[in-house]
Amino acid sequence: IKLMKRGGYGYRNIQRFAWRVRLETANILS
Repeated sequence: IKLMKRGGYGYRNIQRFAWRVRLETANILS
C-alpha cells in the first residue's frame, strides 16, 4: 500500500511538472 501510494503521488507530480513545462513552452512559442 505504501509503495502504491508513493507511486501515485510521484505520478501526480510528474503530470504537474509536464503540465507546467507545456504551458511554459506554449508561452515561448506564442
